[in-house]
Amino acid sequence: MDVNEGEHQVGEVDRGSRKRKRNMTSRRRKKEVRYSDHDSNLENGIELCRHRQRSDLECTKISLDDIKKIRRKFFLEADKNIQDNKLAQLLQIVKPKRSRSRKPDGQSHAFSVKYFLWKNDAKIGVCQKLFLGVFSVSQRRLNTIAKKVIDGTGVVDRRGGDVRLCIHGATVFPLS
Repeated sequence: MDVNEGEHQVGEVDRGSRKRKRNMTSRRRKKEVRYSDHDSNLENGIELCRHRQRSDLECTKISLDDIKKIRRKFFLEADKNIQDNKLAQLLQIVKPKRSRSRKPDGQSHAFSVKYFLWKNDAKIGVCQKLFLGVFSVSQRRLNTIAKKVIDGTGVVDRRGGDVRLCIHGATVFPLS
C-alpha cells in the first residue's frame, strides 16, 4: 500500500492511548523521597534534652556523631515497612503503672512505651523527645507501630500500591 500525502492511513498506528499509564518509576521515586533523610548533616539540629542526673534515661551518652550514624543506618532503606520494623525493635511496650485516664469519662491507658537507641552494640534508654528527633518521625507513627506490636499483627502497611501481593520485589498472583 502506497502512502501518499492526501490519503488516510488505515490500520494500527501507535500514537499512544488516551488513558494515562501508571509510571511506576515516578511513584517509587516519590516514595523514596518521602522516606529518605532530608537533613543528613543535622543542619536544623536536634533539641537535646536535659534530664536530672539520677534519671534512668541516658540521653547525654548519645553524641552528635552517634546520631548521624544511627540516622544513616535508618534511612539506608527508603521503605516505610522496613523503617517501621527497625523502629519496632527499638521500642519496649510495657503495661502502664497507672492506667487511669486523664479525663473522668475517658479510656484508660492501654500501654506505655520505652525508647532505646543503639550505641556500641548496647541499647541505651532515651526519652521520647530525643527518639522522635533522631528518627524524624511523628508520635502518631510510633503509636501505630506500638499498637501493631501489642496486637501481634505484623508491622506492615498494606495501603495503596498494586492489588497483587508483592514479596521482596517478586510479584505473586493470588490463587482463586
